Amino acid sequence: MKIIKANNYTAFLVTLSLCILLLNQIRAQQYQPLPHSNAVWDMVWYKDPEGWIGDNPFLLHYKYRILKDSIIENKTYQVYYKTSYNTTCSFDSVVEPGVFFLRNDINSKRVYLLEGNEEKELYNFNLNVGDTLNGILFSHHPDIHFTVNSIDSVIVVNKYHKRYVLYRDGYFFRDYLIEGVGYSWGLLENAPTGFYPFYELRCFHNNNQLGYMNSFSGECALEVDTCLVAVFQPH
Repeated sequence: MKIIKANNYTAFLVTLSLCILLLNQIRAQQYQPLPHSNAVWDMVWYKDPEGWIGDNPFLLHYKYRILKDSIIENKTYQVYYKTSYNTTCSFDSVVEPGVFFLRNDINSKRVYLLEGNEEKELYNFNLNVGDTLNGILFSHHPDIHFTVNSIDSVIVVNKYHKRYVLYRDGYFFRDYLIEGVGYSWGLLENAPTGFYPFYELRCFHNNNQLGYMNSFSGECALEVDTCLVAVFQPH
């Protein structure tokens, strides 16, 4: 009798584990678009190594935030703006502030950037293993190719988001594309070439919660006690 109970209990645990695994897979398959509001991307720009200060490269820090929605040609765009700061409060290292218009196309799982009167593909979240990434962020160096090596999922603010693990011309450089977040090298930054200067997404917050943090960042608070050196105030 005890053996039967033990076997039943083991079967229950196996069934429960399979159900949890299936539920996680279903959650991971649900498309998670870029946020429509209340999100912050914290960025670092590593400049030329000749600008190194001490043991660290010359770093420029800036953030992207979503300001509001805007209707253009009967299409809804999210208005993003950029603020710049650095830890030394130096005015000689300002990242040019700006404003950007992004549109989520939920049906196609794509995101478009408005440049002038033309939409250009910024993100494609409808990829499979072996696919080559295209779009405006890859057009500046057509000889460098990024392909999807594998697909898994990560938790971003209590939700499973699909993550694409990328290879750069057959080599793994710790590059990712995460649904609802963007690339590991940034939100609007060109794909890396392997040379300076290059960019990195330090962390991502949504609804005042930390959703993603680069493994090399150590910590990444939503607000930094530092000197804002360039703030773009859109109207």
